[in-house]
Amino acid sequence: MKRFSILIFMLLIFCGKILSQTHNGILRTGFVTQIWSLETLENPISESTFPIDIIYPVQENLNIQLSHSPAMSRFGSINLSGLSDTWIRSTYAFSNNRALVSAGLGLPTGKTRLNASEMNLSTLLSLNAFKFRMPVFGQGFTMSAGIMYAYPVNEKMTIGVGANYVFRGEYRYSQLNPDKYDPGDQVGVNIGFDYLILPNLHSNFDFIFNYYTTDKLDNTKIFTSGAKFITKVGLQYQLTSGYLWMRAYHGSKAKNETWDGQALVPDDKNYKITMRELELGARIALTEIIAILASTEVRSYAENDGKQRGVDLYGVGLGYELQMLERFGISMGAKLFSGDGEFKNSTQNFSGFELLLGTQWKF
Repeated sequence: MKRFSILIFMLLIFCGKILSQTHNGILRTGFVTQIWSLETLENPISESTFPIDIIYPVQENLNIQLSHSPAMSRFGSINLSGLSDTWIRSTYAFSNNRALVSAGLGLPTGKTRLNASEMNLSTLLSLNAFKFRMPVFGQGFTMSAGIMYAYPVNEKMTIGVGANYVFRGEYRYSQLNPDKYDPGDQVGVNIGFDYLILPNLHSNFDFIFNYYTTDKLDNTKIFTSGAKFITKVGLQYQLTSGYLWMRAYHGSKAKNETWDGQALVPDDKNYKITMRELELGARIALTEIIAILASTEVRSYAENDGKQRGVDLYGVGLGYELQMLERFGISMGAKLFSGDGEFKNSTQNFSGFELLLGTQWKF
């Protein structure tokens, strides 16, 4: 706890120095509650997070971002709460804003060395369909670096390419195992297209490939995650007093490799669920001060090669944005989810609720 206290003190000093300077930055804070219930579970799985995000332009083309999200999770009598890891990121634009380089440090301030009950809760929080904001509190020291370049083909179309690398340091994840766990690093490549279909209809397409190096436990290779392929499509239709939008996502992974006692061997089947998501929404400004938000969402995670059934969820959301002052605004929204899927080898009904409250201050 002592190192956590020292870090928080340093962050407060950092924030104080930023806030004492000219009005150029953005401070975002929030509160998010997520609750999911399953048919055969006596208690719901819940988590509340408190994200803090500071973006400050050091120069016209250089930004620094500080992010931290403490959280409290609960399942019956099991509790998992504490600080998250803290991220410090920076971006630098050059070449007439066509190129961008980024770098980040993930400081290991989050909770690790979980006991058996906390490990079980963390497993529930990591279920993809629930999209909990903080499934893992701490993952050790992390570094990231990336570069991107955008080329305007013509007045309607822009092509972008990028690459990134994420280094993950070792840490002790469990009180039951004294060995250090070294998660694999990540290498990613992104190709994107922005296209103006009509004067008021804008589209974007992203194709992402992620490759992962081998995980180690006490310097022994134990697991290699399969490469991940992601496709994203977005549309935005501009209205007189707002806009309509659509986002689609498709993600799949190759087979993993697992240690069999002698070597890493490919799994006999691909046990990774293919993830497909679709979200539609609207933002309508009623006045210069208030805007209404509405959305509907489908999450469909397909059956895998092991014949494990996926999850199908449907959700609707409503919210608003309120610009109370010139530099200060608040937003609030709620979502309801319903559906079914496989959990512990049986098909069950799922229901979920999310409440989001956010503030934004331009300082």
